[in-house]
Amino acid sequence: ALQTLGVHGLLSSGRAATAMDGSEVLAHCVQLAQASAMQIIAGAGVNADKVQNLLAATQASAVHASAKSHIKSSARMKSIVGLQADYWQTSETLVRKLVDAIAEFQVDRKFHFQRRNIE
Repeated sequence: ALQTLGVHGLLSSGRAATAMDGSEVLAHCVQLAQASAMQIIAGAGVNADKVQNLLAATQASAVHASAKSHIKSSARMKSIVGLQADYWQTSETLVRKLVDAIAEFQVDRKFHFQRRNIE
C-alpha cells in the first residue's frame, strides 16, 4: 500500500529503542519486503561498533545513523533562556568509521559466500 503512494523505503528500529534491540522484528520486515521493491532501513543507535552485527542479524541493505558528536561551544556569552551554547553535529570522522565498517562487512560477507560456494 505504501508503494502506491511513492514510498520505497521504511526507516525502522523494529519497535525498539535501538535497531539492534529490534533486530528480530527488523529481520522479519526485511524478509517480508523482499517480495516487493520496499527497502527496510534499520535505524536508531547505529554506529561503527554495532553496524556489522546489525547487518548480520537483520540482512538489511540500508542503515540510518546520525553519526553525531557533542560540540562544546567556545562562545563566551551569558546564558540566554532557550539558547544552549553546546550542540550536536554530524561528525565526518564517525561517518567515515561507519562507512568503513559497512565496507569491511560487505567484503567479509562476500568472501564468506565465495568460500561456501567453493566447498
